[in-house]
Amino acid sequence: MVKRSDGSEVQIFAESADSIDSEKPKPQVKYGELVILGYNGSLPQGDRGRKRSKFVLYKKPEPTGVRRSIHYTVNTPQSSQAILDTSQHSISYTLSRNHAVIVEYTSDDQTDMFQVSSCWESR
Repeated sequence: MVKRSDGSEVQIFAESADSIDSEKPKPQVKYGELVILGYNGSLPQGDRGRKRSKFVLYKKPEPTGVRRSIHYTVNTPQSSQAILDTSQHSISYTLSRNHAVIVEYTSDDQTDMFQVSSCWESR
């Protein structure tokens, strides 16, 4: 029993350390913060606060990273299997009309990937 400041007594039930640890939410891993300088974008409807110029990057529940797997040079980039296969993530760097370098990417379950971009809207 524990005596409160108002004089009443309350019984506290002790829990094992295992059950306490399993119920606590695990803290998110913070990669860092991204600060945007010169940000002049618009806010979504309803949000009337300051424009967000600082974004915190946290570890994602499911990794979304990619890593380079294969790269090769081709003479006919338009007919390359990597370009024609829509399920394969690849980037083609065209050097001339008949010469390109193709880089294929695969999923990486050890890294997270974030997209930073700007949006241009007509006003």
